[in-house]
Amino acid sequence: MLVYRRGELLWKILSTIGNASIAFSSHPSRNSLSVYRAIRDFRALQSVSERRLRTISKYIVDKKYVVVTLAGDGAATIRVSESGKKIINRAAVMALRPKAQKKWDRMWRLVMFDVPTRLKISRDRFAGLLKILGFVHYQKSVFICPHPCEDEIEVIA
Repeated sequence: MLVYRRGELLWKILSTIGNASIAFSSHPSRNSLSVYRAIRDFRALQSVSERRLRTISKYIVDKKYVVVTLAGDGAATIRVSESGKKIINRAAVMALRPKAQKKWDRMWRLVMFDVPTRLKISRDRFAGLLKILGFVHYQKSVFICPHPCEDEIEVIA
C-alpha cells in the first residue's frame, strides 16, 4: 500500500478528474458515493484502500472541490469547481522541476526580477517558488539554476 503525504492524495484525485475532463454519466447520483464510484474507475488510483478513497470522495464533495449536477434526462456530471482548480494548479506548480541534463552544458540560467514593494506578497511568493524549483538564491532578486528552465519560469511567472 502506498503512503501519501498530507494533501497529496487530494491533489492526485483532483488532478485525475481535472486532467480527464470527462462527464461521468454512468453514475447518476448527486452524492459522494457517485464521486467515489467514478474515481474508483481510474487505474492510477487502484492502490488506494476502499476506506481511504470513500473518505476522500466525501471530503471533496463536502468541501465543494468537485460538484455533482444532475441533468433533466437523469445523467449526472461531475466537474471540478474553481476551488478544486486552485488546488490542482497549486499541485501542478509544486510538481514542476527543471529537467536535469545527462551532461551539464556548463551554462548557468539566471533569473532576475524586479517587483515593486507594494506587491511584496507576490514577489515573495515568486521567490519561494523559485527556491522550490531548485534555484539557488544568488543576490536579492537574482536566482541561478544549472538546468534549462525556460518553460518552468514561464509557468510560475
